[in-house]
Amino acid sequence: MAIFLLKAKKINRKANYLRSKLIKVNSLLIHLPKKEVQKIPVVKQRYKKFKRSNTPPKIRISETDLKILQDLANYRVLDIRHISALHPKVSKRTIQRRLKLLFHAGFLERPIQQFSQYKYPSHIIYTLGRKGAQFLFPGERTTKWRKKVKPAFT
Repeated sequence: MAIFLLKAKKINRKANYLRSKLIKVNSLLIHLPKKEVQKIPVVKQRYKKFKRSNTPPKIRISETDLKILQDLANYRVLDIRHISALHPKVSKRTIQRRLKLLFHAGFLERPIQQFSQYKYPSHIIYTLGRKGAQFLFPGERTTKWRKKVKPAFT
């Protein structure tokens, strides 16, 4: 880094120096610029409720995820209240986060027909997705899961 010797009291530069320190050495003002760490803006991906993202999130299936998938395979249709009642040791926020990631990764389905236009949306209903069925029952032939579940909500 270069050290700039400045004799003037006030020097206004166009954002080259971020109001850094001026040190007086032998009646000279020495300008020591701060180390600038350039922050790269990271755009946090916002997920839509009923549309999967183009790039699925990288997810590692945890023990809680496996239990949720098994519950959905047993009961077929559950919402957040039911899942949190089945897993009281796991916080509701953790369950919501895991359900969101499992949906966008393709393990779960959120049927679009679950809400009325005129009614305030209640808790989101989840069903087991194709990827979730293949994960739970490897080697078995999975049916057209969406076609099987869709008529239940129309």
